[in-house]
Amino acid sequence: MNDKKNQNKKQMKKQQVRKKGIARTKIWQKLIFCCTISFVIACLVGYMLNYVGRIGIIRYVDNAVSEKAKTDRIIEEFQEYVWEQKLSIYDNEKVYEWIETKKDIDIYFSGTSEIVDLVEQVENQYQDTIVDVGLFDFGLNGYDISFVDGNIKGFVILYDSEKYYDLLYLCSLLAGACVFVLVLLKLVKKRLAYMVTLADEMKILEGGNLEYEITVEGNDEVAFLGKSINEMRMSVIEKMQKEKAAIQANEELITAMSHDIRTPLTKQIGYLEILEREKYSDENQKREYISKAKNNAYLMKDITDKLFRYFLAFSNQSEENEWHIMDGIQLFGQVLSDQCDYMIAQGFDVSCELVQTDFICRVKLEEFIRVFDNLFSNVQKYADKNRKITISNCITVEKIMIILHNYSKKEKSEVESTKIGLTIVKNFMKHMNGDINIVEMDNEFEVTLSFPIELKTK
Repeated sequence: MNDKKNQNKKQMKKQQVRKKGIARTKIWQKLIFCCTISFVIACLVGYMLNYVGRIGIIRYVDNAVSEKAKTDRIIEEFQEYVWEQKLSIYDNEKVYEWIETKKDIDIYFSGTSEIVDLVEQVENQYQDTIVDVGLFDFGLNGYDISFVDGNIKGFVILYDSEKYYDLLYLCSLLAGACVFVLVLLKLVKKRLAYMVTLADEMKILEGGNLEYEITVEGNDEVAFLGKSINEMRMSVIEKMQKEKAAIQANEELITAMSHDIRTPLTKQIGYLEILEREKYSDENQKREYISKAKNNAYLMKDITDKLFRYFLAFSNQSEENEWHIMDGIQLFGQVLSDQCDYMIAQGFDVSCELVQTDFICRVKLEEFIRVFDNLFSNVQKYADKNRKITISNCITVEKIMIILHNYSKKEKSEVESTKIGLTIVKNFMKHMNGDINIVEMDNEFEVTLSFPIELKTK
């Protein structure tokens, strides 16, 4: 059931991420912001470069003085060509062939000088009127060109400055694009560097060094990824530590149990060899060795029983025990009476206060009985028979407390050196939502068991 719930939660989170969309993520918003800033700066740089370039072209290339010098030179070359070739105004092909050899220019011809002068006079006469008598729209930079059969006016039009403007426009675009890329890389450099760092640190984790802490920078999804990796790393470390602690605890338990079993087993072998070789003086000594061998056998049985109960207490089988709703007076009265009667039969001085208040409790019956079996088994081993054992109880609205008080022997046996009995009791109490409190001082020992209850209403 828990696995299904976890899977459903994961699917819901995935659906939420899909609904959110990349446009609403912080990393995408930062990227859009950086692109906008880069674009604005690139446009400003391109515009300024184009503006300054146009001023330079106008100052040094596309101006009246420069154009006048160029047109003068072109007309001189053309006039020399006309004289050398002895061209007539009817030699159209040769004239236009020469013009085509010159790049970025054109020459227009407009009749005789007399006609042009006449047109200019007419234009001056009708200046500032609605009359338009301009037959020739070539300005005043006309040149007299002499052909073999007459003189005509020539007007030179230059196109060479256009290539500078085109080149300037192209350079402005390239400069803007370069500035856009450089500024964008500068703005996202830190985030890209963090991604590279994150990738390098992931390789360190892949190498097995889980103690290496992942760097977390920023507050976007990439930083959240680094934080999640750190949390996952800590979770893996914690899980490995718990597994290591569990393995170590089991190894220590097995080692301790092996030592505890080895001691009585060695004595047992010794007693059996004595009996086998009949190295006893009389029947009394023989019975004594048999009695000691029997006691050692019981001792080893107790240790192996405790080992079995330990694995049972820490296995998942304990969770499968059924809950029972019991009458409190009957349950505690029966268990405490049986345990006290057995202790009295073993020679202990026991004072037991039985439960008198009506209540009901919810317990796992098998574990409940084992709690008192293990607890009184410890008392039997360590309690001083010369001192009284007292069992009392205290009942509140929500719980009942059973208090067991006794005095320990001055010399303790090595059998219970692992304290496995109390460990089993603690785990059983935890399974039943109860609690155990142990107070040990010098040779005085007190255990308080707390069980949740519900008082009966009259």
